[in-house]
Parts: sequence; structure tokens; C-alpha cells
Amino acid sequence: MIYCQECVDLLADYLEGTLPPSQREQLEEHLSYCPPCVTFVRTYKATTRVARESLVAEIPDEVSARLHDFLRKSLPSSR
Repeated sequence: MIYCQECVDLLADYLEGTLPPSQREQLEEHLSYCPPCVTFVRTYKATTRVARESLVAEIPDEVSARLHDFLRKSLPSSR
């Protein structure tokens, strides 16, 4: 039997299709009776999709330069 925390821990492997069949079946069984975990899975999928789509968008040169300048000033020096 899989509990909610285990569902969260196994989610990435489940969505990538790398979860062993026995764990996949247990996770799917858990999802069949746990609406909060189903909601979490849907939100996780949507978030990863939006993040992927956002990474494809090109950052304007001015924004990129300002971000780099900010990071250079804000992050501790690696010297």
C-alpha cells in the first residue's frame, strides 16, 4: 500500500515511465481513491509543462544583461 508522501516521492519516476511495474500498480491504486493526490499529479504535470514551454521562450537581450548584472552583484564571489 502506498501513502500520500510515497506518491509524491515516486511521482517523477512514474511520469517518466521508469517506475517498476509493481510500484506503478500500487501508485495507480492509491490514485484511484485519493483525490488530493490526483490533484497534485495534475498540478505537477501542468507545472512541468509550463516550465518547459517557458524555457523555450527567448529572453530579450536587455533582460538577460540586467539579470546577469544582478546575479554578478548579488551572488558571493567564487574567488
